[in-house]
Amino acid sequence: MLLAGVAYADEMQQTPPPEIFWEVEESCVTITAVGEGEVLLYDEFGNLVDNPFVVARLMYFEGDIDMTVMATAQAEGCLVSEPVYETIHVPALERPVVPPPTFELVEDDNGIWVYANGENSAIDEVSLYLVDGDGEAIENPYYLEKRDEDYYAFFQALTIRSGLYDSDWAFYTVFVPALPQPVQLPAPVFTITENETNVMVLAACEEPGAAVSMYLAAPDDGTFVQIENPCYLDRLYEEQVFTIKAVAQMDGYLDSESLCDICVTPLLEPTSSPTINQANVGDGCLITIEPGLEEGCDIYWRLSYNYNSWDDPNWSDWNYYSGPLVFSDEGLYLIEAYAIAPGKTESEHVLFSFVVTKPLHFDFQVDDIFYKRTASGEVSVVAHGDYLIGYHGDIVIPSTVTHNGVTYMVTSVADSAFSDGYNGITSVKIGAYVTKIGNGAFMNCCDLTSVTLGDYVISIGDMAFKDCCRLATVTIGSGVRTIGTEAFAGCPALSSVICKPAVPPVMSSSDCFECYGSATLHVFPAVLESYRESDYWNRFTGIVGEDNVAGSEGDANGDGVFNLTDVIQLINSLINGN
Repeated sequence: MLLAGVAYADEMQQTPPPEIFWEVEESCVTITAVGEGEVLLYDEFGNLVDNPFVVARLMYFEGDIDMTVMATAQAEGCLVSEPVYETIHVPALERPVVPPPTFELVEDDNGIWVYANGENSAIDEVSLYLVDGDGEAIENPYYLEKRDEDYYAFFQALTIRSGLYDSDWAFYTVFVPALPQPVQLPAPVFTITENETNVMVLAACEEPGAAVSMYLAAPDDGTFVQIENPCYLDRLYEEQVFTIKAVAQMDGYLDSESLCDICVTPLLEPTSSPTINQANVGDGCLITIEPGLEEGCDIYWRLSYNYNSWDDPNWSDWNYYSGPLVFSDEGLYLIEAYAIAPGKTESEHVLFSFVVTKPLHFDFQVDDIFYKRTASGEVSVVAHGDYLIGYHGDIVIPSTVTHNGVTYMVTSVADSAFSDGYNGITSVKIGAYVTKIGNGAFMNCCDLTSVTLGDYVISIGDMAFKDCCRLATVTIGSGVRTIGTEAFAGCPALSSVICKPAVPPVMSSSDCFECYGSATLHVFPAVLESYRESDYWNRFTGIVGEDNVAGSEGDANGDGVFNLTDVIQLINSLINGN
């Protein structure tokens, strides 16, 4: 094996020798070895050096030098080249000349910074001295504080650069002006603005940036107490006289002040309150606002519609009342009104609430749930007949309902049937034969915590459960095929989604849910991968397979799949009574 190795080495080619180049620069000589493969460069003492190798030029008095360098090269798969030697002449530097430093002044309000700068801030060191000082260098930069009178300061400085002679001395004279003497601020000026209920007093100084404080003289001893600027003096039913002092202050200035006596005239008599009246007309309400005791007064009103509470009525803008008002949209209204007569202040505000209801929008009521006929033998759950009461508690929508001896299949939940105002609903369970959840059906049911959909539900409408802020668990029946836009948007508490369909329902967009990162999606193990690969369902970060997630109520014929055959069989069973 050793002989074979030697023979192989004999057959290897030797790398061509490298070439050595050098370049004389301003302060050094740069030596570079160039060749094939790895090129190594050695100084005259046999030490491996950087390639390229930088040799500093000596001072002129140290003389020129000659140095010999050696280089080798080795290309991949070749032997090391023959060494190459080269003698390099390194000329000495000419006599160095370091320019003397320059001076720079930076002035602020209280003094002057004196900077002594070298030509090259990276390598120059500049020493700064005070002429006639103690001979010790001072800080660079040096700060000269302004005094009460003008004065001069005398400096000298030199530049020191490593390896070169120091520069010549540079001298500089700095004139330091005296601090400006404080000037008294202009006296504050009072601005008085009056309205029907108070007098506003504002004090300001014409000097920009000056702060103005106000003080009120006490009526008993005349001592001044600080008040807000501006201040408001309320009118009473008798005349009042106030003495106010204003003081202007600003750094660098002397304070100034001024006094003002203000007479506040008595408060005007308020206008008597208007009266709000209601009358029913057609499908709505007629509202009239009658003035109080005064004639020719102006009346203003504003409206809140379907407000959530008296604390947050969400008012409209104020409107001038010019005649009767008619409101026909169903809902809860709140009106606020006031009157104002010439020479008087506005009246107390009057609040009035009323409800506008439409003719009955349902056909019958069973167990506090309202229904409307939609087809032969079918009904839909609709909004509560009394808007103010609404639905509340745990809601169970049955599969069938009987009224006047007729049994109906409950097949849908109408649009907005449980939305807006039915905050008392805590849970919902959808009957077996309901196939459609309408748009916005349960929107804004803030106390709703759990929802269970029957296996016959095929579609969930747009915004069906939007903004149900406490909704925590949802069970989606095995028959669901489509889920509408924002169906479960705005449900931050939603933590568990149990989805029974064997085929992932089609979501209209990614905003059907907003809980992809916080809720756990539970599906049947056999369809786990299908959900992980389906659009939008695959956004759930937590998807688990569980054996107890499987549809059974909707599988009428027992074939393990919910489809139209199951619906037909159940309808026939209902008609035939078996």
